[in-house]
Amino acid sequence: MEVYVAYCHDRHTDPVVRVFSGQRQACDFVRLFMHENMAHRDGIREATAPGYVLYLSYDYETDHAFVVQRTIDEE
Repeated sequence: MEVYVAYCHDRHTDPVVRVFSGQRQACDFVRLFMHENMAHRDGIREATAPGYVLYLSYDYETDHAFVVQRTIDEE
């Protein structure tokens, strides 16, 4: 079974990790996280990165969020 893992890093708190059965839900979660937790929304950037379904970075700090697709019980 394929799942989508959302990882959100805000330097002020512990990382937030959530697992979703759908890609859209995971991507919506990380976008919402960044918009709710970054002080300057204009600094949020979407980047293309190999191995990531979605990768968001923040221009002003090291904060970031991403979604990766994984197989449950993958060896």
